[in-house]
Amino acid sequence: MSMESELYGLLVPHSERINTINDRKELWAHQQRWRASFWGNPVEWKHGNSLEWEAIASGAIPSLRGGRASSEFAERLRIPTLFELVITERLGQSTLFILHKPKPSLYRGIVSAWNEDLYVTEGNFEWCLIRTHEEPHIGPFFLSAQMPQTDGI
Repeated sequence: MSMESELYGLLVPHSERINTINDRKELWAHQQRWRASFWGNPVEWKHGNSLEWEAIASGAIPSLRGGRASSEFAERLRIPTLFELVITERLGQSTLFILHKPKPSLYRGIVSAWNEDLYVTEGNFEWCLIRTHEEPHIGPFFLSAQMPQTDGI
């Protein structure tokens, strides 16, 4: 079973419906919108081949970390108007899973069963939880579009 199939199976019980996106242009567009929302400048990426979470871990962008990040994410899942989450293992490269009406149980499902990198972004790019394969040593991270941004550091 592929990792993407495994992730899809993990997500199914925690959402009313899931759509997937695999088109390269759409994956790239999602990555650019993510960077614009949380970095402020999607074009000026100064981290070479670093993954986004690696740049965040270096302190290049403000974030909540560890238990504070997990708690904030769990709280956001309880908001009754939460309509859509976009989940991917690697921005710009891996399948996007669009979860419609995600359930609060999603947090426990992710924590207990997924040990790889994961980006969980609110559908309007208001916030994002990033889990890493390095946890608990590095991550998780919680980003909000309201946090101060850099100009592509």
